[in-house]
Amino acid sequence: MISVVIPVYNGPEDLRIALASILAQTWTDWECIVVDDGSSQPLAESVGISDPRITWLRHPKNLGRGAARSTGLARARGEFVAWQDADDWSYPERLARQHAFLQAHPEVIAVGTGAAVVDAEERLMGIRCDRAFEPRLLRELEAPPVLHPTLMLRRELMHGFSYPSQVRVSEDLVFMSQAFRHRPFANLGVPLYCYREEQSQSLAKYWGSTRTRLRTYWQVASRPEKAALKMGVALGKAVVYTAAASCGARGVLYRRRQRGAEVGEAEQHRWAWNAVRQVP
Repeated sequence: MISVVIPVYNGPEDLRIALASILAQTWTDWECIVVDDGSSQPLAESVGISDPRITWLRHPKNLGRGAARSTGLARARGEFVAWQDADDWSYPERLARQHAFLQAHPEVIAVGTGAAVVDAEERLMGIRCDRAFEPRLLRELEAPPVLHPTLMLRRELMHGFSYPSQVRVSEDLVFMSQAFRHRPFANLGVPLYCYREEQSQSLAKYWGSTRTRLRTYWQVASRPEKAALKMGVALGKAVVYTAAASCGARGVLYRRRQRGAEVGEAEQHRWAWNAVRQVP
């Protein structure tokens, strides 16, 4: 079985689409654990989707994504765990294709996919993380070349690695920087996930992520000078991002991280979106 874990804070309309995309999966042996991280109103009552495979958990107050992920993992029963962000959605073939890869590569702790980047109207803007690669380890201070919410993980290989509950932003970077240096990971490359990047990012969130990144570099570097170099680069990028945001040009930076979609990818995206929209 695959356990799909969705941490969420507010946003019932986006969550409904995320859940519909799980219900639309061609792979049907799954459970879905929704961790409501202290939303202003209980989301289980407002989303309007009922399925016996969906479990709702709720924090009494907002604790951050690190805590929400830990809560979801503690309840998961599947051999594999797939992340799903509440403001994104998955293509119908996502779980089946990642499951097949992990079955064929028992040494791999996680496999990601490419991502279709969309705007607020679900128009396809580009493709991210489309480079497929065979199982390998993460190099020291290398930025993980996978998009975290696309990951499916093998639970039996996750022992000893965790999402820090005290980290509210970029807890995924902490996990990947630890786990992928010791366990092989891979990426399918083909877009199987729909990512709303620009809508989900804020200046406060970006600086929170930068602070986590700086701490992580310092903790994992073998020598202080290596950490200092990477920390300087991260701070420089944060300054550029802040300047771009103040000028209303933040979208330009996002688009630099993606390539244009090909005709076949655009058709696949339309097919996937229609399949998700048809879920009652």
